[in-house]
Amino acid sequence: MVPKLHAKGASFKGAAAYLLHDKGRAVTSERVEWVETRNMATGDGRVAWKVMAATAMDADRLKRQAGVKNTGRKSTDAVLHFSLSWHPDEQERLSRDEMRRAALGAIRALGADDRQAMLICHNDEKQPHLHVMVNRISAEDGRMLPSSKEKLNLSRWAESYEKGRGAVLCEQRAINNAARDRDEFTRGKKDQARNIYEVEAAHGNSAQAKTVAAEQRRAAAVLAKAQRETKARHQQERAALDARHKQRQADAKEKAKTRMAAAVEKVRKDYRTSWERVFTDDQTERRDFAQREEKLMGRVHNALRSIDFGAIVQGRDRRKAISEAFQSFADAGKRLEGLKLAQERRAKELLARQRQAEREAVAPVRSEYKKSLHENRRVFAHERNDLALTQAMDTARIRAGWKSHHRNRAKAWENVASSDCKAVTANMARVDEAKKRLEALRHRQQGRDVTKDRERGE
Repeated sequence: MVPKLHAKGASFKGAAAYLLHDKGRAVTSERVEWVETRNMATGDGRVAWKVMAATAMDADRLKRQAGVKNTGRKSTDAVLHFSLSWHPDEQERLSRDEMRRAALGAIRALGADDRQAMLICHNDEKQPHLHVMVNRISAEDGRMLPSSKEKLNLSRWAESYEKGRGAVLCEQRAINNAARDRDEFTRGKKDQARNIYEVEAAHGNSAQAKTVAAEQRRAAAVLAKAQRETKARHQQERAALDARHKQRQADAKEKAKTRMAAAVEKVRKDYRTSWERVFTDDQTERRDFAQREEKLMGRVHNALRSIDFGAIVQGRDRRKAISEAFQSFADAGKRLEGLKLAQERRAKELLARQRQAEREAVAPVRSEYKKSLHENRRVFAHERNDLALTQAMDTARIRAGWKSHHRNRAKAWENVASSDCKAVTANMARVDEAKKRLEALRHRQQGRDVTKDRERGE
């Protein structure tokens, strides 16, 4: 039993497209032997992945309903995909029920009993194998399935599974797990690509095959390192580009903010004289009001000045305005309140004119700021396109390097095969030559025996 965890992802659609169809983006599904689902009402794989995707997208609501706090690190990798492979010799005695039992055991080992899952059996390889796609998002409370110790848990489960089947086929796994039980740090060997493994295995352990394998591994390591470094550099370049764009935007904003503040301050400075005049006029009006209140005609004058005749004439709440006018004649407090309201109206009118002047003053600055933002976005788009082109060329060079490596590797192994053939041919020639010599010796011996027989007869 060989369990293999594949890279996590965010697309149920993409994973299902690969698992439910033949290889190479095919629309056919001849390699799919059977499909089953777990913790879902549907058994149709084409519907099941949509249910799983909908559950993952609904994680926040599920958490709220379950009273789970929406805290911690956020991840969009809700797709857990692993495969189980048996030895080709087990093909005959491996039933669907046994494969299902193994899949459920592996799911249980990962702590995903309650998660939605889909089991897909393929028949396109000589070794029986089963794929399992699990939704890491719980349909009950929206929580994400933790990924801690996944490989270790699967390794221990696989060892237990093989023991339960009566034979431990992967001895190295049992040795590694025993070392872990002794608290010794042990890391399993990195998986080797199947095509490379098969090519190396086909040529045995000859000195030339070992040399070629070592050389190809070194060449692949150099390319892989260059690929990693290129990818890291590309990420840094994109981050630097984004940072420059944001900095330009921030600089433009700060510059516009400074200029708008200066424009507003200039308007306020220009209006300061008007505010001083308003303050002086208000003070003078209050003194004159107090002096007029000492005489009857002065009180009448004050009452008339406190009445809002505009409200009466224009009909803005006329009844209320007339009532307040009569109260002004009889109440000193009302007359003073009317004076204050009149002064407040003048102050509001002056403030409205100032605010309008401020808006007009900052309008050109705001317009220029919007233009600068537009220009920055245009420059950013141009720089991003240039960077994308440059990085695409880097990626193409890396891809070309891998293609060249693959060609060289194939040629190297062809040479090994050719050398093997030559060696076999030479060996066969030596065997044939040895056979001929033996045959010649046999004939000579037979000739001697015949001669001796004749001599004895004579």
